[in-house]
Amino acid sequence: MIKRILLVDDDFDDADFFGHAVSFVGQPINFLHLESCAYLFKHLALNADYLPDLIFLDINMTIVNGFQCLQKLKISPEYRNITVLIYSTSSSDRDKGLAIEFGAAGFVTKPFELKTLIEILETIVSKDEYEKFLNFG
Repeated sequence: MIKRILLVDDDFDDADFFGHAVSFVGQPINFLHLESCAYLFKHLALNADYLPDLIFLDINMTIVNGFQCLQKLKISPEYRNITVLIYSTSSSDRDKGLAIEFGAAGFVTKPFELKTLIEILETIVSKDEYEKFLNFG
């Protein structure tokens, strides 16, 4: 089954890196990059019958940050059941705690190496091992 994955990140270099990694995952993935929370909600509304399986959500975005966007998703009856992973350059315990508090399924610190990101995506997509990232270890 094809997984539908959205990345919400306003950094186009990070998004290109992520998209490149997705192309190496051994599972079919329908991937889309959106640059803001506003675009995410527009996309979800226009594709209500085709919601994503997973959203990777960056914290540090302008206007609406990732935590604010996560909170909006989790209070929405239409979208609260979508699995969301925070995907950030941060590795702080405070940010990890807020991710849990606001309803993220996990927290992935953005890796610097393509191989590492491919391995993370393989684990998440092929086995739905979100719980591996719940412990943030």
